This record gives sequence, C-alpha cells and structure tokens, in this order.
Amino acid sequence: MKGKIYIISIYLLIITIFFADWFADALKLIPRQITWFSEIIIFFLLLAALEKSGLKRLLKFKYNWFLFSLAGLSLISFILNAQSPFMLVSILHKYFKYMVMAAVLFSLGLELDIYKKTFKFLTAVILIQVPVSYFQRIYYAPISGLRFAEDAAGGTLGRTSTDTLSCACAVFIVLFIKNFISSGRKLYIFLALIMYIPAVYASTKFSFIFYPLIFIFMAGIFFYNQDNLFRKKFLKLAIVTIITLSVNCAFIFWHEAVAKRFEVISWFKNPVQILDYEMKIVEQNNLGVFRHEGRIAPCLKAHSLFKERPDKLIFGFGGCSAGESYLKGDFTGRLYKKGFSIYKPSFIKILVEFGIAGLLLYFLLLFQVLFEGLKSKNYLLTGLSFVLLGMSFYTATWDNDVVSFLFWFILAASLSYKEIGLD
Repeated sequence: MKGKIYIISIYLLIITIFFADWFADALKLIPRQITWFSEIIIFFLLLAALEKSGLKRLLKFKYNWFLFSLAGLSLISFILNAQSPFMLVSILHKYFKYMVMAAVLFSLGLELDIYKKTFKFLTAVILIQVPVSYFQRIYYAPISGLRFAEDAAGGTLGRTSTDTLSCACAVFIVLFIKNFISSGRKLYIFLALIMYIPAVYASTKFSFIFYPLIFIFMAGIFFYNQDNLFRKKFLKLAIVTIITLSVNCAFIFWHEAVAKRFEVISWFKNPVQILDYEMKIVEQNNLGVFRHEGRIAPCLKAHSLFKERPDKLIFGFGGCSAGESYLKGDFTGRLYKKGFSIYKPSFIKILVEFGIAGLLLYFLLLFQVLFEGLKSKNYLLTGLSFVLLGMSFYTATWDNDVVSFLFWFILAASLSYKEIGLD
C-alpha cells in the first residue's frame, strides 16, 4: 500500500515539474502558485522517510556533503550580504528542494520496481514533448506574439523554455544509450535519436554541437571499458562517430528547412559567426532594443559587477540575488530589483550569487559523480555528469526545476540500485 502512495506522489511531483509552468505561464489555466505543489509533495515524502527509517538513514545519503556545504556557503553569503530573512525561503525553494528529495528517496529504500516504473513514466513525459513542440512551432508560434517562432516550441516545460527542453532531452539521450548498452535493444538508439526532434523545432542550435558529443562520449567510455584490442576499440568508435555525425547532419538540414534559413550550416562553415551573433545581442541589449540575454552578455555583466565590487568575488552577492522570485517583494534579490538579472548560463549565475566558492563546490560535485561513474562503470552517472558539465556553459542547470530534478532523482536511483534503467 505504501509503495503505491510513494509512486503516486513521485508521479504527481513529475507532473508538477514538467507541466505546471506551461499551464500557468503559457496557457494561463492555473495560478502560478501551483508550482509550489512540488514542495508539499517533497515535504510529505520527508515525513514518510522520517517515520519509516528515522534521521540516521537520511543522513547516510552519499551526497549530503554537498547539501551541508551549500547550506553553510549560503548562510555565509546571506550574512555577508545582509539579505532579507525572506530570501531564505527563496534560496530553499530554488536550490535545496531536489537535494532533499534525493536524500529522502534514498532513505525510503524504494523497491527497484518503483524506480523502473518512474523511469518509464519519465520516458512517456519526454516523448510527449515531440508532438507538443511540433504543434507549438507550426500552429501556436504564429499567434503567440513571441518575437521568434522557435521560442514557442518549449514543449510542456513552460513559456520560452527551449533551452530547458534541450537539456532534458540530452539527459534522456544518456538514459537511452545506457539502456542500449545494458540490454542491446536497438529501440533505445531510436528513442535517443527522437530526442533531436524537439531541438529541430525549438531551434536550439547548441544541441547540434552537443548531442553528437554525447553519443561519441558514451560510445568511447563503453568501448574503452571493454577487454578488446585497442585497434578494434578504435575502429568501433570511429564507426559510431561517422554514423553519429551523419545523423546529426541530417537533423541540421531538417532544422534549416523548418527554420527556412541556413544559420546552423553557415555557423559550421564559419564558427566566428557565433561570436558575432552573441556580440550583436550585447549591442542590442545596450541600446535597449532587444531583451534577450544570450551567453556573452551575462559574462560581461558579471565582469563589470565584480570589477565594481571585488570583495564579492569569493562568496558572491547571495543566493537568488540575481534571479526573479514569483513571491516578489522581500523574496526577490537586490540585484534583480536593480535591473541586474541572470538566468543563464549556470556557471555565471552561480559565480554571481555564490562566488568562486560556490562555483568550485558545483564543479566538485559534478566531477565526483563523473569519476565515480567511470570507476564503477556506471554509464548513466558518467553521461549525466558530462551533460550537466556541458550544459552549465549554455543554459540554467543547477536552479532549473526540470534539470535539477532529473539529476538528483538519477543520483538517488543509482545509489539505491547500481544497474538502474528502463528494463
């Protein structure tokens, strides 16, 4: 009976994370406060974990060191920046809830079947993004009022959430490849390739650079873990690389046909154009013509901010200081109120809010997961850390509900059962 309650709670949590923003912000069908339902579910699971196994097992979660280190760093930064006490709520909401969730799931000692069912449910949710992103790009974009049609194709993850969708699909590429490695079923390679389709309609051009790297990285890790001759390993990896790049090219041409321009192809011909594109965004932002962050503009913002306040370089300006809070008022950071906001990329936002100490802490966690995955031949953990390392330089990861949930859920599942997956 309890197992059913747990799995229903996890399903409701997933539905809230993957659908609530879309229904609240894009469709305006529900109040924005519904997104806080995830905290209620996690709190309920926390009480269940404490009732079942007490505090002792909860504290045994392997990555609690990161939770406590971040809590200490947040407190130091909070005190140094004399933040409003209300900001503690925003910090807990933004950065800690999925870490707590992972410790709780580990403490509950859920059965393997629950994790497998949850992964299958998550697969169904991510596959829903394919037809939804197609509909949004082809039919919704013309009436959406958005400046660019691709911004409408964020799936069910929220308004203009194309980057989040791209990152979520990258995580599932890793999951599908891992399941192909463990089961040999070709269906998983097909599912991994389907993850390109939302990237086509959302026009997340970074995906056409990063997705093939995921395939090649996962293939390389797998082949070099096998007891074969180096020549055979190299030949297999070369074949996988050629096939991956060929498929990637096919998706690029599909994207160019959908977008009705040859932007990605021209970028591959002349990569300097990417820098020109980003610098144009900086110029437009300075002129107040075009409100779009890009990736270089936040870096320049952070540079000017630390140049003015070098004393903030170690511990930052405080958690949630550069981001929007839907609670408004005292729950919103000072930097954001002054017009200084950063949403992406994650490494810059972490640097601004938690300083060098926070950035080192974040990368230490990812590299720990990466090397532990390599050591134990856990391809899911290895690929997951690779995705977050790469995506941290492109979009929001650490404070993104969808990405953070996937990361911490997979960590909890992998600690509970090493060979976790869909089969």
